[in-house]
Amino acid sequence: NGSSSLTKFPDIICGTPEHQALYIAGIMATLFYGVGFFTVCLMANFVAPAWSLSVPHFTQYWRFLLYRFRVNRWYWGSVLMVRAFLIALVPIVYPSDPNAQVVSLLVVLSVFLVQQCLIMPWKTTLLNVSDTSILTMLVIIVGAASAYTPQLAGDEGDAYTGMIMCVLAICATVVLGILIAGAVGALKVACGMESQDPGAQLQEKLVRVPSVAMALSLLTLDDICKVYAELG
Repeated sequence: NGSSSLTKFPDIICGTPEHQALYIAGIMATLFYGVGFFTVCLMANFVAPAWSLSVPHFTQYWRFLLYRFRVNRWYWGSVLMVRAFLIALVPIVYPSDPNAQVVSLLVVLSVFLVQQCLIMPWKTTLLNVSDTSILTMLVIIVGAASAYTPQLAGDEGDAYTGMIMCVLAICATVVLGILIAGAVGALKVACGMESQDPGAQLQEKLVRVPSVAMALSLLTLDDICKVYAELG
């Protein structure tokens, strides 16, 4: 009859008074919690470099947002919120189109997988490897799930298949390139081809971050010992 209902509550028909009431409540909840809370966290990340030095207990108040990541990647908490929002948005935008859901999820996961590989924001190597592995497995699972979606005939089916293959190929190429670049860099360091001047390394670390306190927190005991030995 041309009418549609909610997926989770099929007895509620879209456009009826019951649906309108839920629709308004959903918009208010999204604006208050989703948009409102994200905006506050985004502002906290924006002012964190300056306010962490001038506002007492600022880092304690926003510890849940900042403490999991490296000092020069303090903003990654907001990036994770964007990632979660986009993943949750896919079935809302395409509630009855599994092919579009697969393509959209692949695009979102691939973009954040590449960013994760390039930035490595977590404090420990184990967390970075874990997040990278999880995103990689999700890309593989979603890509494999495309074989079980309804097959579309003609140009539309070919377009979806082409987009899926293109996203998977780009993701695999970028990740492989990052791995090769990392291996080449490690080989250069091992062979002594990279500069090991402690003063140069210290200067590089100091210019990466926006404040002296953050820069000092990046230094390791080995850095301090090397500089001290260099200065005699």
